[in-house]
Amino acid sequence: MHHKILFRLLAFVLLAFVFLLAPAPQVYAGGVVSVCDEAHLRAALFDGGTVTFSCSGTITLANQLVIQNHTMIDGAGQSVTISGGGKVRVFWITGSSTLPLTFNLRNITVANGYADFGGGMRLNPHSNSTTLTNVTFTGNHATYHGGGIYVDSDSSPTLSNVTVTGNSADWGGGMFNAEYTSPTLTDVTFTGNSASSCGGGMSSYNVRHVSQCARLTNVTFNGNSAVLGGGMDNTHSSPILTNVTFSGNTAGSGGAMLNNEGSNALLRNVTFNGNTVTGYGRAMFNYHSYPHIWNSILWGDTGGEAEVYTVGELPVAITAITDSVVQGGCPPDTICTRVTSADPLLGSLGNYGGSTQTIPLLPGSSAINLGNAAYCTLGHDQRGLSQVGPCDLGAFESQGFTLGSLTGNSQQTDINTAFAQPLGLTVTANNASEPVIGGKVTFTPPGSGPSAAITGSPATIGAGGGASVTATANGIASWYVVTASASGASDAQYHLMNLWDLNVALTSSPNPSGQGQPVTFAATVTSASGPTPTGTVQFHADGTPLGPEVTLSSGQASVNTSALALGTHQITAAYSGDTSFRSGTSAPYTQTVNLASIMYARPGGATSGYCENWENVCELSYALASSAAGQEIWVRAGAYKPTTTDPDPRKGTFQLKNGVAVYGGFNGTESTRNQRNPTTNVVILSGDLNGDDAGFTNNGENSYHVVTGANGATLDGVTISGGNANEVLYPDDRGGGMYNSSSSPTLANVTFSGNNAQWFGGGMCNFSGSNPALTSVTFSGNSAVWAGGGMYNDFSNPTLMNVTFTGNSSEYGGGLRNSSSSPTLTNVTFNNNLASWGGGGMWNSTSSNPTLTNVAFNGNSSLQHGGGMYNSSSASPTLTGVTFSGNSATYNGGGMYNTI
Repeated sequence: MHHKILFRLLAFVLLAFVFLLAPAPQVYAGGVVSVCDEAHLRAALFDGGTVTFSCSGTITLANQLVIQNHTMIDGAGQSVTISGGGKVRVFWITGSSTLPLTFNLRNITVANGYADFGGGMRLNPHSNSTTLTNVTFTGNHATYHGGGIYVDSDSSPTLSNVTVTGNSADWGGGMFNAEYTSPTLTDVTFTGNSASSCGGGMSSYNVRHVSQCARLTNVTFNGNSAVLGGGMDNTHSSPILTNVTFSGNTAGSGGAMLNNEGSNALLRNVTFNGNTVTGYGRAMFNYHSYPHIWNSILWGDTGGEAEVYTVGELPVAITAITDSVVQGGCPPDTICTRVTSADPLLGSLGNYGGSTQTIPLLPGSSAINLGNAAYCTLGHDQRGLSQVGPCDLGAFESQGFTLGSLTGNSQQTDINTAFAQPLGLTVTANNASEPVIGGKVTFTPPGSGPSAAITGSPATIGAGGGASVTATANGIASWYVVTASASGASDAQYHLMNLWDLNVALTSSPNPSGQGQPVTFAATVTSASGPTPTGTVQFHADGTPLGPEVTLSSGQASVNTSALALGTHQITAAYSGDTSFRSGTSAPYTQTVNLASIMYARPGGATSGYCENWENVCELSYALASSAAGQEIWVRAGAYKPTTTDPDPRKGTFQLKNGVAVYGGFNGTESTRNQRNPTTNVVILSGDLNGDDAGFTNNGENSYHVVTGANGATLDGVTISGGNANEVLYPDDRGGGMYNSSSSPTLANVTFSGNNAQWFGGGMCNFSGSNPALTSVTFSGNSAVWAGGGMYNDFSNPTLMNVTFTGNSSEYGGGLRNSSSSPTLTNVTFNNNLASWGGGGMWNSTSSNPTLTNVAFNGNSSLQHGGGMYNSSSASPTLTGVTFSGNSATYNGGGMYNTI
């Protein structure tokens, strides 16, 4: 060890001498690597600056890259690997305290480097302005320290979205931090790295002061190995770890982490799981060190002795664990405060959101909502998801679960007999990426009085998210509640009833029902040992009588109501009893009243009611205003005009809604959507409020925007015409047919015809981050005085498939104008569109980079430039399978014109 330290000191002195003689780093223009080989890379790197790539591939170096000037290397848009070929280091960053330089590496893979220190990259002392973003270090090796990265003294690099995988060294297989370094790691993964001594993933040496320490946030150590400290090794170092996962790491001792000689690491919301040792400290081995652990999980690690093993003289050598889950309880030589050994029910390491892999908490986990808020300082978990209620333990914040789809609810049975159906439910995660299988649900009956014996609780959640138990009534009659619970979810309740010799059964039809739909509740009163009961039944909804009492007839009574509001209602049937029978009440029956899944519209339809069928059909504007997410509106053939409560009738627009789908093409008899025929049953959404348009005349009273979009909305099978956005002020100067502002609806089988705009987008205007998806849409005969006769995109990136632009006109971009927008066009045709200045078919400007695949420009024309397409100097479209035929321009670029 002494000869290694002497070697490093001599090297440091020599470097310091060289840096004193070196000129100060400079910033130059850099270059573009057009051919992925060493010569072109070094030419672009000469004198520093920003280096980008127009090629993809692996660049194998004969000699290391020495960074001496302010430099940014960015492989964005390409797949670039810079390799040491197993012979040389890849990067050496030469900054110093007297000659600081800035180095940024982005979107690059650093591979197969080889050196004594830092096979992939070595940062000289005082390299405080090194930033690594979206970088992968793989297959690098160092004889001594830092197989992937070596951070020399007094350096503070920043790593974001970095992967360190398959690297090796004596110490710090993935990364080594020398004395007084302060690296900051966010969204970083160490996986499959190895060290022949210490720190398979990362090793830190002599980083003592809290202001000079490694800070790790949202980091995963997985599958790393070493003799000591499979995931991480700290010697005289006290890193700060927040939202960190250690999984599947192996070592002789310290399966996940080794803390050595005064390494007082601070760990908040850290998960240790699946780590393995042959010696001591399945999760952590501490030698003369005093780490603090808060809000963490240490569970499921294997081999050796003790989850946390601490060696040394007290009081220095002792570990503190607070508000955590530890398998086996408090470890030896450890101060534990509010530590539980209840199973945290951990899932498997995987991708559940965020930039790094995490270990999820399953339903029923003891770690959910058990965290101490004083230590949940970030407000989010390793994935970046916000805390839900009290914070959870470990690096994963469960977004909660829902217990639903109850089976076996509202049952009745005779005393001391089993209920016919198991009590079952389905558990779903509020965040669809989170698993539920393997979680636990506890079913709890009342502790006294009428109750049931439950078999199989807690129930393990199986495939499909299901869990169930069986219930047997006790010897006391009446109704009661069995509660199903799992940490992370609101309780679900089963309403059960034990009967003597009387049964009151309650049903409804239909259930669930639609709002305003009549529902019939029927009660049947029977006795196993006596005659048919007589008397009356009082029906209740949420405790309120549903009309007067109903007299039994042959043991039957029923009531009909259409007055139930949206939501769930508890319905009961109370039997009054008579001289022969006791009174009794049915088990509460849950009636669900939903919005109707389909609303129906026709011209001149009603402007009240629920629009629930073709008989009770509504006007389209009313149906849209009354709809809610999840509903469809089926529209019968005919012409529809928008309405408004604004004093100016031109403000009328068909305002789409999030989650509501509007389908045209019905004749008013269909029972399934696939029976419609939009071609035969034409639906026209018209802005011609007076019905007197002739071409583009008599349209001064027309609506400014026939349709206004919304996120998550669907419009299918209609024609949009007669919009006239002819004002000079925003927003009534754009989007005559349809106007989208920060909204991204889905359109299919839609025709835009005869719409106009003063400035932008006669047919459609997409503005401020609107990214609609268009399939089988036609823009025909639309116009804009200024730009985008058919469509105008401003800071928007729509997707167009099987779309046609025909006979549209404007000054700039007769068919389509893109400004700071990069739409995707597939199987799109531009026919006979006209621009009075440029871009008969399409105009691209202001950093617009659309992608065109199988697009045809036919017969388009411009009175100036670019009959088919006009591209300004900042626009860079990508064309694949694009054809230009019969296009014309008065001056330049009949097919395409590109400015310089």
